Amino acid sequence: MYSTTRTDRYPTLHDFLTDPRSEKYFDMKFSSLAVLLAAQAPLLGYTYAHSSSSSSSSTPCTTDNTGGSGTSGSETTSYAPQKTVEQWKTTGVAQNATVNNNTAPLADLICPGYTLSNLVQNTRGLNASLTLAGEGCNVYGNDIRELVLSVRYETKSRVNVKIVDAGEKQWQVPEEIAPSPEPAEELSEDELDYSFSYTAQPFAFWITRTSDAQILFDTRTHPLVFEDQFIQLTTNMVQDYNVYGLGETIAGWRIGNNATRTIYAADIGDVVDANLYGYHPFYLEQRFESSGDALYSSIAVEEEPCTTTTAVKHNRFARHEKESSTTSAQSSKATTSSAGGGSSSSAHGVFIRSSNDMDVLLREDYLQYRITGGILDLYIYTGPTPLSVTQQYVQSIGLPSMQQYWTFGFHQCRWGYSNLSELIDVVESFKEFGIPLETIWTDIDYMDFWKDWTVSPNRYPADEFLAFTEGLRSVGQHYVPIVDAAIYRPDPNNATDSEYESYYRGHELDAWIKNPDGSEYVGAVWPGYTVFPDFFANGTQTYWTEALVNFSKLVDYSGIWLDMNEVSSFCVGSCGSDDLGSQPILPPFALGGVSYDYPEGFNVSNATEATVVSSASAAAAASASASSLASPSPTNTVGPTVYAPEIEGPYGPENINYPPYAIHNWQQNGDLAGHAVSPNATHANGIREYDVHSLFGYMETIATYNGLLEHKPDERPFIISRSTYPGSGKYAGHWGGDNYSKWAYMAFSIPQAFMFQMFGIPMFGVDTCGFAGNTDEELCNRWMQLSAFFPFYRNHNTLGALSQEPYRWASVAEASKTAMKIRYSLLPYMYTLFYEASKTGAPVMNPLSFLWPNDASLVAADRQFVLGEALLVTPVLEPDVDYTMGVFPGVADGEVWYDWYTHEKVDAVAGQNTTIPAPLGHIPLFVRGGYILPMQTPGYTTDESRNGTWSLLVALDSEGSAEGEIYLDDGVSVEQESTEVIALSVASGSLKASTEITGSVLPQAEIALETITLLGITSEPKSVAFNGKSCESVCYNSTSGELIISELGSASAWVQDWTLEWQ
Repeated sequence: MYSTTRTDRYPTLHDFLTDPRSEKYFDMKFSSLAVLLAAQAPLLGYTYAHSSSSSSSSTPCTTDNTGGSGTSGSETTSYAPQKTVEQWKTTGVAQNATVNNNTAPLADLICPGYTLSNLVQNTRGLNASLTLAGEGCNVYGNDIRELVLSVRYETKSRVNVKIVDAGEKQWQVPEEIAPSPEPAEELSEDELDYSFSYTAQPFAFWITRTSDAQILFDTRTHPLVFEDQFIQLTTNMVQDYNVYGLGETIAGWRIGNNATRTIYAADIGDVVDANLYGYHPFYLEQRFESSGDALYSSIAVEEEPCTTTTAVKHNRFARHEKESSTTSAQSSKATTSSAGGGSSSSAHGVFIRSSNDMDVLLREDYLQYRITGGILDLYIYTGPTPLSVTQQYVQSIGLPSMQQYWTFGFHQCRWGYSNLSELIDVVESFKEFGIPLETIWTDIDYMDFWKDWTVSPNRYPADEFLAFTEGLRSVGQHYVPIVDAAIYRPDPNNATDSEYESYYRGHELDAWIKNPDGSEYVGAVWPGYTVFPDFFANGTQTYWTEALVNFSKLVDYSGIWLDMNEVSSFCVGSCGSDDLGSQPILPPFALGGVSYDYPEGFNVSNATEATVVSSASAAAAASASASSLASPSPTNTVGPTVYAPEIEGPYGPENINYPPYAIHNWQQNGDLAGHAVSPNATHANGIREYDVHSLFGYMETIATYNGLLEHKPDERPFIISRSTYPGSGKYAGHWGGDNYSKWAYMAFSIPQAFMFQMFGIPMFGVDTCGFAGNTDEELCNRWMQLSAFFPFYRNHNTLGALSQEPYRWASVAEASKTAMKIRYSLLPYMYTLFYEASKTGAPVMNPLSFLWPNDASLVAADRQFVLGEALLVTPVLEPDVDYTMGVFPGVADGEVWYDWYTHEKVDAVAGQNTTIPAPLGHIPLFVRGGYILPMQTPGYTTDESRNGTWSLLVALDSEGSAEGEIYLDDGVSVEQESTEVIALSVASGSLKASTEITGSVLPQAEIALETITLLGITSEPKSVAFNGKSCESVCYNSTSGELIISELGSASAWVQDWTLEWQ
């Protein structure tokens, strides 16, 4: 939900009253125009009723049931204006990010580091003591003098380095919330692909991959800083390094070496390079060597005297001797390849298991963590390829869940479906235009006064809404509602307002986050003043499960969309604690109005309309400016609930709300309480929001997952969450948040998707056609086709913008149907990719650099992607063109590519961008030789598509070979009674299908195999036989090298093994 301040308004009262979106102001009883509307609405033929809160200065009103205003019989109805959360409550205290402060002290220059002693070691690791090596610097907190180091050899490719305070008083992520990676039960020292080396005084360590002698992590040039509110750890980096990850953010795929990535979950509307909704302190580094050159195996450091090095017995530890002689002797083990112009690469990954806020500084020759508390819990993954690093990381944090089959259909949503009639019209319009629609979603419009677990009695009548959602399910379609993280806090002195049972049930179960004094923390979100679930509290899971189950009695939902769960609050501090009498209170910014923002290039392609838009936009800006000048300036800069700036912590005074080290938080003013729950809010057992802020969305997701399983134990829960954390993929998917209807944001969606594949959350998509602002026909045309090849495919936009359902433009409707037909035919392939991801952690959408890691020219390639390993997608990402540019990876090494549409072999030149025709409505797709794509005849829904006849597209490589796989199950259940895995392979003119059945034969396996299409057949076969029987319907195209075999006579495609042969 886009939650920054809007300045546009309805031009006239008539415009307000005739806009269906304004109905929420009537129904929810909170419009600040109440008095004006009461007087003028009857004159325009409208009725309006408002019930004031008991705290109003006017006489409490009685509203008749007809919604009339003025008088009703002998009763008089009065009206009072509705309060808005005061602007000064939202401002906070401006924070100057330390990384941008040229006068801030540098810990490197003044902190003494640590000395290692008391070493104890075994075949699986070591323990040691670390003692502050001098006077404490106390640069951004209180130095902790005594630490404990533990090193654990967890698997052959993963090592854990953990540094904690000796007293273990610092925050540590609870094992029961986010478990540490499981170590291998048995592990031989000889299996390890790494060594841990160190110096004792000053303490430093480095980790080397033994297979090629590359140093992966090296702290020798910067001291360790470990304070209660500031931890600094630095690793040296090779020249021109290639780093990916460190999210969530919107940016290009490859991070530059002069960047700062802030990792802190924030409610920020998709600002480029900003810290966004998720918390993912993981990076992957890829390194290259050119033929004949030495690998990046050593990093220049000043050698320390080796006299302080503690001798160790096991060769896993190296003395700090001349590194150059050691690495040069071992670097000859590295292999080289002719791919990518004579280069080869390796990769490794680094994960910090934490929940505290942090900056990660990427500089020319080092990468530095600056963490605002907790401990150091470091994991190194040795790879050595990008794909293996990704799989090692994802396997360690939790493999992604398998999704229900229907979730891969097309989803439609918007903020602004103001009533049930409008929602029904949308569903019917999709059907009328023949555009597949799997799932309809609603934003907060369906709620009563924007309160969770309710439906509006006027706009979404409960009986009709339930019948509608049940009707969807009966025809194979689905409904998904939004659920916000905040729960409305009623005015206890207003009998009508206090009927909201959901709050009182949570209060009874002690389920709400608290203030330091033990009172409930009351922030502000859409319905007004709100409380927030404390998922650390024992009763909160019970509350959440009950709410989900009870809500299912109002609407028949198939999944849940979790929003605002960073967690977001519109004011600073517990701003509603002393103001509940104002409930229901308006958010501190305007809603509605008309958006005048359009995509780049709009003036060129829509000159006449753009002139009108520019004029209106200028008028709106002038109006906003005048309003701003007429408003009094706030006299307060922070909310009413401000606590002592310092508290006494276990190691000295701590400043929780305004930490000494200020991260580069992109939220307005940088205040950690801005659009968030204040850091000094308290969870169960005294846990501070300061330490666990970025865990909220993850814990809410787990609670939702558990609640949905309780509700429907046999169904895989479907959850899309805005805020995510390492391991979220086990429970949910993610969408890219509040993007913009801009060509740039369509382009950014590709590296966004790469990032979340690497984070183990493959069910990812963005708001297709853009959320904020207006899309236009060309942008939506291109975007609907691009998103058709993302795992999660949804169109969604904001209140006040033009409607952007694909049927709004004829060309978009046709482009969408074209892309959806391909997508739905490839659902067996997509589903199989998710099966592989759920078993191995493999990405579903791949960057080119992951599949061709030895091609150095692809390190920053983020305008193309490969779905799985077989389908290359090359979209148009700019306006007013009828072509695009793309590369065909691997052709230098004999890779073969085929055009999806013509089946012809692509004549591509290695290492060159190729101009590819792409008229509007066409997205270039290419099939990689060596792969087999399973398909079914597409239907209007995924359920219909699952019953379509089978076909295979077999793309032969240069050797005449190909492989593929199909995974089948019931598409719904958590525990499967029956599954099938079909292995497909081609060699020497023979295609074989080998079926492995667990349980009984599945219905979709019994559907007929209709067609097999072979690409790359160089001459017409003399004979073609299926299971030894000659095929009668065979068509060969000598121009394209395409062989089509149809009418196979196979009544059951995957019931038994079969063979197709051609000679």
